[in-house]
Amino acid sequence: MSESWLCKGRVYGWGPKYIRFGTSEKGGAIRYRWSDILLYVERNVCDPEAGSHD
Repeated sequence: MSESWLCKGRVYGWGPKYIRFGTSEKGGAIRYRWSDILLYVERNVCDPEAGSHD
């Protein structure tokens, strides 16, 4: 997961949950909890044998 990929996920609403430290919407540091990253990955596992994406 690159920084740009995570940024796009925040903008378009499909990335993992994140925490913004700061008061303005454009400012402040963005951080991710490891548990939220793992949960996002687990929920987006593809099974090529099943032919579907869950």
